[in-house]
Amino acid sequence: MASASRGSLCHFVITKFNYRGGSKVSRGWDPLAPAILARRFDVFEATCLPSILRQTRNDFVWVLIVDEMLPPAYRSRLEQLVAGHAHTVLHCYSNDDIASLGWLAPYIQGSVDYVLTTVLDDDDMLSAGFVESLRRHLQDVQSERGLPLHLLMGCQHTLQWDLVATRRAPFGYVKPWERRSPAGRFPVSTGFSLLSKYPETDLSIFRFWHHLAPLYFADDEAIEKMGDEARAYVKQVATQLSVGGDPADNDPVVGVSESAYHWISGDTAQALVVNHGTNKQIMRLFEGSEHRVKVDGPASFPGFPVDFSAVARFTGRHPRWWSHLLRQLGQVVWLELRKKKGRSLPTRLWHALVRVAAVCRNVIQLR
Repeated sequence: MASASRGSLCHFVITKFNYRGGSKVSRGWDPLAPAILARRFDVFEATCLPSILRQTRNDFVWVLIVDEMLPPAYRSRLEQLVAGHAHTVLHCYSNDDIASLGWLAPYIQGSVDYVLTTVLDDDDMLSAGFVESLRRHLQDVQSERGLPLHLLMGCQHTLQWDLVATRRAPFGYVKPWERRSPAGRFPVSTGFSLLSKYPETDLSIFRFWHHLAPLYFADDEAIEKMGDEARAYVKQVATQLSVGGDPADNDPVVGVSESAYHWISGDTAQALVVNHGTNKQIMRLFEGSEHRVKVDGPASFPGFPVDFSAVARFTGRHPRWWSHLLRQLGQVVWLELRKKKGRSLPTRLWHALVRVAAVCRNVIQLR
């Protein structure tokens, strides 16, 4: 049984490894298709795997959620790859409520007071000092004011890697993370973490959407400006975190104390998200072209132990830039044509053309 409980805290870093997650395979996208699995293994070995194996502090359990239909050959390969981390679990997904902590209970040994859950996508990276920095912050909080029932944490500084091989940039391009929601800047999913009092509370990090983090910690003035649905959601989150209002209070305007959220910061980036053709968030590949800088090797990613030999394998098998373009254009047109509410067909076609033009301008930068 894998366990890394130390004292009163058990830390889980959780990676969803190309599993279907109970959703139906649609529009030809099947995460278990051999071609997709082959490329995902390549990028996993280049990024996610070394970021775990090279952590400066390793007293955590690495849980990889895998599909129960993952072919035996691929499962065996995965088991061999992750064996380098002593506390590793391959958890077969079977309609588990991963937003709770119950599914992790079998991997908690002994008596613990807190459970810390952290997201690491299977094609992204955490900096080598991420776990150490996170745990140091929790020690500081405990010393200063004691640990709360819940504490949400996200990476303040994130890099993006456009992993597309071109003549000018064989290892692709690096750029900063710049996405924002209407509520403000939000953290990426990788590194998004939740500390929960255990067993008094039953929430894992998957209960919360990283792109809505600004809503969780908005002040009363900001919440007043939200729509009814957003205010109700903030009320619900505040109630669940037990840090911003009385559950019996009928006032829907209730925020979450800023002390319940922490930006994980440092001299360098803490998270690296990788944009590539087999990522469902492919739109990111065509954003921020004006900020792209050619990747020159390890110096482009200080603090991230990228395996560039695996990167070379990945780029050698990866589709060229025009393949990304064709797939993205098809996705753009499909999404725009589906937006039927209040839009005529000519209007939807016009919006599709505008977006296609924007994508083309960004893709040209990848040549």
